[in-house]
Amino acid sequence: MGNKGWMGRWCLLSCWAVLHALPALADSRVLTIGVEALDYAPYYYLDGNGNYRGLARDVLDAFARRQGYVFVYKPMPTARLMHAFLAEQSVDFKFPDHPRWSVEARRGVLLSYSLPLVTLSEGLLVRAPHQPLKLEQLHNMATLTGFTPVAYLDQLHSGQIRLTENSSQQGLLRQLLVGRVQAVYLDWNVGMRMARSMAAAGQLEPARELPVDRVPLMLSSTRYPEIIDQFNQFLQQQAGLLQRLRQHYHLSE
Repeated sequence: MGNKGWMGRWCLLSCWAVLHALPALADSRVLTIGVEALDYAPYYYLDGNGNYRGLARDVLDAFARRQGYVFVYKPMPTARLMHAFLAEQSVDFKFPDHPRWSVEARRGVLLSYSLPLVTLSEGLLVRAPHQPLKLEQLHNMATLTGFTPVAYLDQLHSGQIRLTENSSQQGLLRQLLVGRVQAVYLDWNVGMRMARSMAAAGQLEPARELPVDRVPLMLSSTRYPEIIDQFNQFLQQQAGLLQRLRQHYHLSE
């Protein structure tokens, strides 16, 4: 009788422990990704309800489903996101990211980076039709607030090119269309998509003769290097999925 009573109490305690562990186990599969609250469609953007959308989310969600994770996306302004990720460490992952961004803020922080989820072609859009431009003919350009035209840093630092910023894609392209600037610096797919939405696609074209930055967009984490490794395997194994998504979003190479 004594043994049965002890066994009964042991079973009750074990069941209690298991039941109380279940929420913790479930929560460990729910992970937060800090993302930019920026319209950079078709790669990523916020819809009318503030939900994170675009090619990046499609890829990240496909990976989460495969591994049994639930990703919660937390959009923030770019500077706020960097602080939340590196200083506060209040999100588990950051997208997009790259080790060359905000280098000083990364010092002393152990980070894991994925393979590129996608690689952008950030260059200049100009009014069409245009005669091929030489770099020395370029004296002003505009870009989105917080963006750095790396391929043109020498000319910017020397004062040959004057850079202005705009907080919206539409405002940026309007500056170009009315002739306030010679060119705008954007990913070509992003810029031409916005031009089409403004019924101005035929009025703009990429300046392919001028320098272009190839910008890999990566997923990063301070906490989960093993999940970054899993994501890398997923990207390597799912080349077909990535190609289908590029076609779905009408991305040119």
